[in-house]
Amino acid sequence: MSGASVSSLGSGGGSSIVDAPQLNNALSPGDEGDLFEAHTLQVGFFGVLYTVSKEKQLTSTQFTAFRLFLDFLQLWLLVVNPAYGWDIDADSTWWKVISFVQLNSFLGDMGYRFFLAVLYVFIGLLAVNVAFSVWVARSFSQNRFEYVWPIQFLRWFGLIFYQVLDIATLTLLLVTLDCNYFNVPQSLRFHNQEFPDVYCWSMPHLAHAAVSVLSIVAFVVMATAMVCSEMDLNPLTRNYLAVPHTGVEALGFGLKTLLTAASVFLSTSTKVLSLVYLAFLGLLLYKNLKWIPFTYSAVNYLRCASYTCVLYCAVLLVPLAYGPSGLAKDLTLAMWAGMAPAAVVGALACHLRLRHFSAHIVGLFRDASPGTPAKRIHRFKDAREVEIAVRCCRQWAERADEQPEPQAVELSEIVIKAGITQLPHDPRMIILSSSFLIDVQGSYQSGYTQLQAAKKASPGLLEKFAIFSREQEHTQKASGAGGSQGAVDLVSYVEFQRNHRLVLRAHREALLAMRAFWQLLLRTNIAFTSLTKALHRIEVSVKAAERAYRMVLSRHASNARLVRLYGKFLETVKFDPWAAAKWYTEADRLEEEAEHTKEALQIGGWDGLPGGGHSASDLEGVAAVFINAQDAHQQPRGDRAAAAGTEKPVSEGTIQMATPEAHVLLGYAKNELKGKDVGIIMPPPFGDRHSAYVRNYIQTGTGAVLDRPVDFIAVTKSRQVLPVRITVSKVTGLNEDSVFMGTLEPLPASPDACCWVLGTGTVVAADQRLCDWLGFNPGEIAGAVLEELVATDEQRAMLRSVLKTLTTGIRTVPGGAPKTPNLQSRRSFAIGDVGGFMAAVRGLNR
Repeated sequence: MSGASVSSLGSGGGSSIVDAPQLNNALSPGDEGDLFEAHTLQVGFFGVLYTVSKEKQLTSTQFTAFRLFLDFLQLWLLVVNPAYGWDIDADSTWWKVISFVQLNSFLGDMGYRFFLAVLYVFIGLLAVNVAFSVWVARSFSQNRFEYVWPIQFLRWFGLIFYQVLDIATLTLLLVTLDCNYFNVPQSLRFHNQEFPDVYCWSMPHLAHAAVSVLSIVAFVVMATAMVCSEMDLNPLTRNYLAVPHTGVEALGFGLKTLLTAASVFLSTSTKVLSLVYLAFLGLLLYKNLKWIPFTYSAVNYLRCASYTCVLYCAVLLVPLAYGPSGLAKDLTLAMWAGMAPAAVVGALACHLRLRHFSAHIVGLFRDASPGTPAKRIHRFKDAREVEIAVRCCRQWAERADEQPEPQAVELSEIVIKAGITQLPHDPRMIILSSSFLIDVQGSYQSGYTQLQAAKKASPGLLEKFAIFSREQEHTQKASGAGGSQGAVDLVSYVEFQRNHRLVLRAHREALLAMRAFWQLLLRTNIAFTSLTKALHRIEVSVKAAERAYRMVLSRHASNARLVRLYGKFLETVKFDPWAAAKWYTEADRLEEEAEHTKEALQIGGWDGLPGGGHSASDLEGVAAVFINAQDAHQQPRGDRAAAAGTEKPVSEGTIQMATPEAHVLLGYAKNELKGKDVGIIMPPPFGDRHSAYVRNYIQTGTGAVLDRPVDFIAVTKSRQVLPVRITVSKVTGLNEDSVFMGTLEPLPASPDACCWVLGTGTVVAADQRLCDWLGFNPGEIAGAVLEELVATDEQRAMLRSVLKTLTTGIRTVPGGAPKTPNLQSRRSFAIGDVGGFMAAVRGLNR
């Protein structure tokens, strides 16, 4: 029976049978809830957008150029329509090829029935898209995905119809409403323009029109949401179509929708239509020139060039509509001749706009004297201005890794700090600062803490989605930390869920088979054939569960939950506690590794470890403590607060994490040091002054003890003294977001009783042996004056001479900031070094 035993169940078997439903409840895929949170309608809606837009399907330069060209062509065909009076032969082959994307003439040639077939095929696809979106939203909220292919369908459908062929799709849906409303003979009024034999207010066309209206509403809502979700918050993105803030793109889609609708409802009133085109296209170009939406400058040049070209054609449409018919040929020639120069003018205008940011605004911050208030350099009015200025600072190093230039990063940080100072309550500004901390500086915890501040700054819908996306990225990185692929993609997560449920069902079936066998034994009369069938069921179910576990673990061997579940299967079903113990040990190891990786995300990763370390294993056996330069729960201090005198003290030196060896060395329980001030493991006055040392490093960029071993003393949880050799290194971050690592190496114990004193003669700490000799508790002797422990004046003079020779004490740098003392100059004093040291000591004569 595949190793399953039925003779050893007894009372233990009863508990296993009862645990079957509990196993399902405790380990259902819905409980993999680390990946997604909350169960609200908004989260479900955001979940669909995040799922669909997370992975960019096509990001090559060829696709970028193709998409921009189609965007231009669809807009241009709205304006340059032979029906408006342009001197263009609409029946020529070349024009039919160019205008095919508009579909009107093609559908008119194919007939009304063909049009209805195409219309309802697309409406059916749109309905499927909406249904799949609802399914994804529900699955996202419940954290339970059954299939992968609907997500792929949503991605490709959105890319093709919502983004690339948006105007062409709207044109298709609006054909049923193109009914010659104005300036036509009475015999043609309210007859469909493409199909003159169809009267728009008669059945069944009226029903088709109603369906089209509902479809247009659904399409516009879905497409607008899709456009808004295409934001790319990473300042170092390499996606050519990346848009840091999609508000301009959403407005642009709205204007394109109105332009397309106007081309249908006002198609027979060219005079009004020309003015509508001129107004909407002018606004579209203005918004793109003002906010330069794309991260890459070349894409902005092409977009502004195409919009200027279309606007130029719209300008010529006005005299074409209002002037005499004899101007048609001349205006058409002017249109063909002026499109290229208009495009050049548009690209040049975009370049000048970017030049204003890169040469003027960024140049002001580059050349400003240190300490100049940000408002005196340049006054930002909108967070998008700060983002454009930061974008203009992008410069890549000429190295194989293509990392940003350090000078560019430093300049970007100056601009962002100026923006935070001037716009401290703008959620877009806070999100921009958070993205810079996360993606550029690697200060994960500070960045995600700022996201929490953005939540409290009354964010709009776009800002809420940006925060949601960032939190999902962070959670997915943490959830995928133990895997071989790193961060978890949703498609991979869906596959994992299915495999997870597979083993749960097989495991539960094995437990139910065993329960059925024991329930059978409780009967008074038992047929031998029934026992045989029950045993056979146990054997089959155990083998099936074993195969399921082997198959799933071959794909997800690094998932601690699955590994632990298999250990439980071995223990409670196959009754092999020795094999189960091995799998439990492996699960513990994976969970510990995942915990270390999550902690690494908080400090910016392992890449910054001294000596080139790249993983938690590089710290195995090392007592290390990681601290940050500024408490992540505090906001960066700005010029405004300092000027107003409202600046609050900030806690520098909070312990972000500590290795198990450090906890053991200092006498703390696991994770007990996390979140505490590093001063608790330092003796006074150094623990009290540590914040000043860190602040001095932030202000000057220099540290007295960085990157060199120093002999020092640590204080354990029991307040005992521990001589250590400490090496402090910077791991990641800049200025306030710096993260430091200190490694502690215990020094050999001295055979003498020792105390540590400052140059002033103040006792810093004493070891347990000296405290026992003198009758002090470890906390009582700290801070005492050493001379007061000596009995005679002669001994005090000798003691002062020894201190003067061996110690230097604490020096002060200009400005009053305390400087880290020369720790190498401190000395420990054995009792025998100072004669008569024990006289006049409390408890000596007990």
